[in-house]
Amino acid sequence: MFFSCYIAEVPCDQLPIPSRTNYYVSSKIDAEKLLLASYQNGTGLGPILLRLAHHIGEGKEKGLIAACAEMAISVKNGNDDTIRTENRLRRIDLSYAEDAARAIILLSCSGTPGEAYNIARGQDFRVEEILRIMANRLGLLPTAKIASTGEEIETYARFSVQKLHSLGFTPCFSFNQTVERFIDWYSQKDGNDNSAVGSDMLFVASGYSHQSSVAA
Repeated sequence: MFFSCYIAEVPCDQLPIPSRTNYYVSSKIDAEKLLLASYQNGTGLGPILLRLAHHIGEGKEKGLIAACAEMAISVKNGNDDTIRTENRLRRIDLSYAEDAARAIILLSCSGTPGEAYNIARGQDFRVEEILRIMANRLGLLPTAKIASTGEEIETYARFSVQKLHSLGFTPCFSFNQTVERFIDWYSQKDGNDNSAVGSDMLFVASGYSHQSSVAA
């Protein structure tokens, strides 16, 4: 299994999604091509390519959604009256870590070698929608305001999940539940054990250890 990452977000008027956006993304695409070429000519193992969209859960203390949570909590604590983010119109596809982990485990057992699978919700949402759910959960609405600190550009982040769903996968957590569970944890995280950090968060969320996830 190869964890790729070239699910990209682009301005809505730039379709289809470009195959290359930066060096990191380009290197993932090149790695996919090498793996598939070696498989097709019979010299390599059959790779299952996993392309992950945004996912959050307990232990996720960095990234866009964590920054949103931090800003919302700052407003709740009276440090500001406005929840600020770089681009409130940016759209992202967002899943809960437990759902992403379940998808990875399913694909490790039932995925087809040589195929690529999007691990995503299949819907995109504006960052301001995420912030409103957080603000509502924290009791900040209707008074709290949401604003962008940079240029406002509407983006596109809708990815096909047909192949994943054809294997019987459906997410357990709705978009609202995903955001609510995360802000509940984040607002209390200083008193929690934050041992599940980064990529390991996916496997800890489903009860898998780091060692077992590597073996899978």
